[in-house]
Amino acid sequence: MSTVELRGTNRRTLAMTIRSAGVATVIQYASYLLVAPVVFATAGSATFGAWATVSSILAVGALADAGLRLELSRRVADAAGASDPERLRRTVHEGTSVLAWVALGVLVVGCLAAPLIRVFAFPSGLLHLSGGEADLLLRATFVLLAVSLLTDGYFAVLRGIQRADVETNSRSLGLVAGVLVSIGGLELGWGIWALLAGAAAMDAVSIAMQALGVRRVIPEVPFRLVSLRGTAWRNLLGFSSLALLSQLSDVVDSQWDKIVLSRYVGSNAVAGFQIGTTLVLQAKALALLPVAPLLVAIAELRFRDRERVAALMRLLSSATFAMAALTLSGVVVFAPAFFRIWLVQSLPTAVVSARLFTVAIALNLLAAPLAYRALAEGRHRLTAIAAMTNIVVNAGASFALTLLIGFKGPLYGSIVGNACGTIVFMALMAPHVDLHELFRAWRAVVVGVAASCLALAVGAGEVESWVGLAGAAAVFVAVVGPILCWVERVPVRDLLRRDVELLD
Repeated sequence: MSTVELRGTNRRTLAMTIRSAGVATVIQYASYLLVAPVVFATAGSATFGAWATVSSILAVGALADAGLRLELSRRVADAAGASDPERLRRTVHEGTSVLAWVALGVLVVGCLAAPLIRVFAFPSGLLHLSGGEADLLLRATFVLLAVSLLTDGYFAVLRGIQRADVETNSRSLGLVAGVLVSIGGLELGWGIWALLAGAAAMDAVSIAMQALGVRRVIPEVPFRLVSLRGTAWRNLLGFSSLALLSQLSDVVDSQWDKIVLSRYVGSNAVAGFQIGTTLVLQAKALALLPVAPLLVAIAELRFRDRERVAALMRLLSSATFAMAALTLSGVVVFAPAFFRIWLVQSLPTAVVSARLFTVAIALNLLAAPLAYRALAEGRHRLTAIAAMTNIVVNAGASFALTLLIGFKGPLYGSIVGNACGTIVFMALMAPHVDLHELFRAWRAVVVGVAASCLALAVGAGEVESWVGLAGAAAVFVAVVGPILCWVERVPVRDLLRRDVELLD
């Protein structure tokens, strides 16, 4: 198959995208399983919590792209669907040029503000580092952030032509390299600097591999910075700023909460929060695998094949709801045993954070397919209003509840924020979709809650070994998985057939 045929929305590219994302999620799980115990054993929970707080700067700072990456992907897909290569190239070059200025601004502001960030996030000091050393660590983090902002913006062209598999495969290789560097540095006694070195190695490998991928898949769109003239870039920033808000709510859910916990509760509390929420976020990543290509698919096909778009929406939404119910209910049931066996110690804060954060993410996922559809169809304002509702309620409730009740405050804040955001979004989308689309997930919710309660009642999660945990989880998946596929009408046999017509 030629390079041109390996672009756009078709069965082959969708399969490659979903498969690579699944492999990447497994690698992320495995990497986390390897690194966290090493950090706990060699550097302690305080170091783990401190790096979780520092790395959250990367996640929060990544929002400085003002949603440009998401909007670039949508516009590239729209240009590809219209068979307009010149508009596609212009979109990528203008977006990359805007991000070059954004990255420079982030770098300058971050380096100057490093002492203020240190004082706010680490009022008692950052581990055993002096003030100057801690500031250097934060500034190095901003260097990594600036580089990733620029390169990730350019590589958004891969997502726009439905080749996100190139990105995810590159990130997987980078993650493996980063894990090896981090573990080696920890064993050599580098402490938190080992984790920074691992992050740098991960970015270097990922960027190099994505650059090679772009040259192979879409060589006619090279990396290029152009002068920004006219109003096109302002229009791009306007739409992308609205898309930003849909991303910002995810960051407030977990990253901002870690900074608040670090300041008002301590780094050890952040360690438990990080362990628990990371498990849930990996479950969310699995749940979003089927629906992730939807934004590009709708943007590409919406004007020339509405029936195919509707079929994709039904299929991918149903698969996402089934996967979400399975993974999130599994977290509720097996999180205590998993943490106990993995860390060889009881970590109650991790269990609490995992179970409460599962509720928040479940509420968020109820609207995920419709959010992708809204962005693909240019309804950025609707997602922005809902996301802003989530952000304001979540941030305010999390901050107030942290001061009032401590560790559980941000978790309850996330639940309330996501509930409000989802309700507002569905109310805004109601005039634009059929009523059943708003409540399509109810069957998966019922099955997921019932499966969790029943499994907990029979003690399914009370195991003490990896073998027992694997066996119990396998039985849970074997029983609950088919039920979810049945109630959500996921055509498993059709998806496994090579000649399936739905996606071709």
